[in-house]
Amino acid sequence: MVVQVLLFGGMARMAGTSRVEVDLGCSQTPSVSRVLEALGEQHAALQGALDTARLAVNSKFASDGDTVSASDELVVIALVGGG
Repeated sequence: MVVQVLLFGGMARMAGTSRVEVDLGCSQTPSVSRVLEALGEQHAALQGALDTARLAVNSKFASDGDTVSASDELVVIALVGGG
């Protein structure tokens, strides 16, 4: 299954684009953790930033075990620090 993942801010700058395709390479319903893992494997520029990122599925933060489908809106949200 191939999914589209939207990127914003620093993540988009690192990837050089605001949208990437990620091939999940599985026939079963993939999990959020699989999306993040495949994203790092296929887009190496994002790998380090994904350790602290969260994935939103259809406008809601998702847990690692939640499942995704090809029609879902997937957005990587990078955590930011500051005061």
